[in-house]
Amino acid sequence: MKRLIKVGLGWMIMFLIVLYGVAWGVSGWSEGKGPLNVNTANMEELQNVPGIDETLALNIVDFRNANGPFITLDELLKVKGMNKLLLDSVRDYLVIETPMEEIQYE
Repeated sequence: MKRLIKVGLGWMIMFLIVLYGVAWGVSGWSEGKGPLNVNTANMEELQNVPGIDETLALNIVDFRNANGPFITLDELLKVKGMNKLLLDSVRDYLVIETPMEEIQYE
Protein backbone atom coordinates (compact mmCIF):
# COMPACT_ATOMS: atom_id res chain seq x y z
CA MET A 1 0.00 0.00 0.00
CA LYS A 2 2.82 2.42 0.89
CA ARG A 3 4.50 1.69 -2.45
CA LEU A 4 1.25 2.44 -4.27
CA ILE A 5 0.94 5.76 -2.48
CA LYS A 6 4.57 6.65 -3.30
CA VAL A 7 4.07 5.81 -6.98
CA GLY A 8 0.81 7.78 -7.08
CA LEU A 9 2.43 10.74 -5.37
CA GLY A 10 5.35 10.64 -7.79
CA TRP A 11 3.04 10.77 -10.80
CA MET A 12 1.04 13.57 -9.21
CA ILE A 13 4.19 15.63 -8.65
CA MET A 14 5.36 15.04 -12.23
CA PHE A 15 1.92 16.01 -13.54
CA LEU A 16 1.98 19.24 -11.52
CA ILE A 17 5.46 20.08 -12.81
CA VAL A 18 4.35 19.60 -16.42
CA LEU A 19 1.10 21.46 -15.78
CA TYR A 20 3.03 24.36 -14.27
CA GLY A 21 5.33 24.40 -17.29
CA VAL A 22 2.39 24.48 -19.68
CA ALA A 23 0.64 27.22 -17.68
CA TRP A 24 3.84 29.27 -17.61
CA GLY A 25 4.25 28.69 -21.30
CA VAL A 26 0.93 30.31 -22.16
CA SER A 27 2.53 33.67 -21.44
CA GLY A 28 6.08 32.63 -22.34
CA TRP A 29 5.43 31.32 -25.84
CA SER A 30 4.06 33.49 -28.63
CA GLU A 31 1.46 32.09 -30.96
CA GLY A 32 2.59 32.02 -34.55
CA LYS A 33 6.27 31.50 -33.74
CA GLY A 34 6.18 27.97 -35.04
CA PRO A 35 8.32 25.12 -33.78
CA LEU A 36 11.85 25.85 -32.59
CA ASN A 37 14.76 24.08 -34.30
CA VAL A 38 16.63 22.25 -31.55
CA ASN A 39 19.81 22.16 -33.67
CA THR A 40 20.12 25.94 -33.97
CA ALA A 41 18.32 27.27 -30.87
CA ASN A 42 20.33 29.05 -28.20
CA MET A 43 19.71 28.78 -24.46
CA GLU A 44 17.40 31.79 -24.33
CA GLU A 45 15.21 30.48 -27.13
CA LEU A 46 15.01 27.02 -25.55
CA GLN A 47 13.96 28.55 -22.22
CA ASN A 48 10.94 30.09 -23.95
CA VAL A 49 9.59 26.59 -24.56
CA PRO A 50 7.09 25.67 -21.84
CA GLY A 51 8.72 23.19 -19.46
CA ILE A 52 12.36 23.88 -20.41
CA ASP A 53 14.20 25.76 -17.70
CA GLU A 54 17.69 27.30 -17.72
CA THR A 55 19.43 24.10 -16.58
CA LEU A 56 17.76 21.89 -19.17
CA ALA A 57 18.39 24.46 -21.92
CA LEU A 58 22.08 24.49 -20.99
CA ASN A 59 22.16 20.68 -20.97
CA ILE A 60 20.57 20.54 -24.44
CA VAL A 61 23.07 23.03 -25.89
CA ASP A 62 26.02 21.30 -24.20
CA PHE A 63 24.88 17.87 -25.43
CA ARG A 64 24.45 19.22 -28.98
CA ASN A 65 27.89 20.85 -28.92
CA ALA A 66 29.52 17.64 -27.67
CA ASN A 67 27.67 15.16 -29.89
CA GLY A 68 26.65 17.08 -32.99
CA PRO A 69 23.15 17.88 -34.21
CA PHE A 70 20.14 15.88 -33.10
CA ILE A 71 18.67 13.53 -35.70
CA THR A 72 15.32 12.95 -33.96
CA LEU A 73 13.45 14.56 -31.08
CA ASP A 74 13.68 11.27 -29.19
CA GLU A 75 17.45 11.81 -28.91
CA LEU A 76 16.61 14.55 -26.39
CA LEU A 77 15.97 11.71 -23.94
CA LYS A 78 19.77 11.32 -23.74
CA VAL A 79 20.04 14.85 -22.31
CA LYS A 80 20.33 15.07 -18.52
CA GLY A 81 17.05 16.36 -17.10
CA MET A 82 14.84 15.27 -20.02
CA ASN A 83 12.34 12.47 -19.57
CA LYS A 84 9.58 10.95 -21.70
CA LEU A 85 6.76 12.87 -20.04
CA LEU A 86 8.51 16.21 -20.47
CA LEU A 87 9.55 15.41 -24.03
CA ASP A 88 5.95 14.56 -24.92
CA SER A 89 4.81 17.89 -23.46
CA VAL A 90 7.33 19.95 -25.48
CA ARG A 91 7.22 17.94 -28.72
CA ASP A 92 4.80 20.36 -30.44
CA TYR A 93 7.15 23.29 -29.77
CA LEU A 94 10.29 21.67 -31.21
CA VAL A 95 11.52 20.49 -34.59
CA ILE A 96 14.72 18.87 -35.83
CA GLU A 97 16.34 20.46 -38.86
CA THR A 98 19.97 19.80 -39.68
CA PRO A 99 21.92 22.98 -40.44
CA MET A 100 23.18 23.07 -44.05
CA GLU A 101 26.84 23.13 -42.97
CA GLU A 102 26.30 19.82 -41.16
CA ILE A 103 25.06 17.96 -44.25
CA GLN A 104 27.72 15.74 -45.79
CA TYR A 105 27.59 14.98 -49.49
CA GLU A 106 29.22 11.94 -51.06
